[in-house]
Amino acid sequence: MTRREPTPEQPDEGVPRGRLAPAVVFLGLVLSASACMGSPSIEALVADLSEFELRASVYSPVSPPEEKGEVTPLDDMTSLYFAAAIADSTGGAVDVIGAAGVERVRGYADSARREDQCDEMLFAAAILHMAGERVTQLDRRAASCATERFRNDGVHRLNTEEVDLSVQIVERLGYSEEIPALTAEVFEVGDRLDRYHAWQMLALLPYIENQQEVRDFYRSETTEAGEFLDDPDGRALFSEVVAAYRVPGSVSEVNGVSDGLSDWLGSARGCGDSGAHYRASLEADSCALRDSWAGLLSGLIPR
Repeated sequence: MTRREPTPEQPDEGVPRGRLAPAVVFLGLVLSASACMGSPSIEALVADLSEFELRASVYSPVSPPEEKGEVTPLDDMTSLYFAAAIADSTGGAVDVIGAAGVERVRGYADSARREDQCDEMLFAAAILHMAGERVTQLDRRAASCATERFRNDGVHRLNTEEVDLSVQIVERLGYSEEIPALTAEVFEVGDRLDRYHAWQMLALLPYIENQQEVRDFYRSETTEAGEFLDDPDGRALFSEVVAAYRVPGSVSEVNGVSDGLSDWLGSARGCGDSGAHYRASLEADSCALRDSWAGLLSGLIPR
């Protein structure tokens, strides 16, 4: 297939992780590399979660919030999940979720089960798991719903981010062995957003059945990921940097993290009163919880 020259566009946010030996080796590499980058400690990142907190167990997806005192919908579990997942890196998820959060999540989970909402069940199950309030029946139903969707949908351009996050949560719940091999549907890369999704798909290679097809089809995107990380451009998003960083082979074990990437991350660090979290781009004024979690998971932000 002939692919067109990329036309840069701004990609969406994204996140991922792997389960097989190649992915374990890669994660070890990026964690080792990032340790030399002078990034803030995980303790500082967790402490700065207070900058996202609107009230007990209620977190804004960004910091600083657009308006002082802004409150996210009480049934929105995503921000609480990412805050708890970050804090869980130091064993502090219970404090972040709190008793009020547990009660809210239980009610949310009951509603999600009645309406058979797969994503909502996954978030609720994961938060309760981190809070030490695991509900086995909820875990099983959420994991079963997700794995069935994996079998039916595989992974394609429009669901790379959704699949990646669902895989993370299913693993967190302890059902990694039930994740089926994903059938990947390759797509032509015509712009910057396509390239971003291609990088996300490459990060999912440990789960993909037709790995060789994906590797061969996105050979040039793999090379571009390494070139991009050598010196991210001024329009790069933090989520885009994470996606490129997670592409197997994009980071050299010999050369490690480039000076260009280290400088870019230093320029992107800090928002509002937080000196530990990273802005979505060099031009952005706010940081996103989802980006922080993605950075931790990839190894860009050392644990």
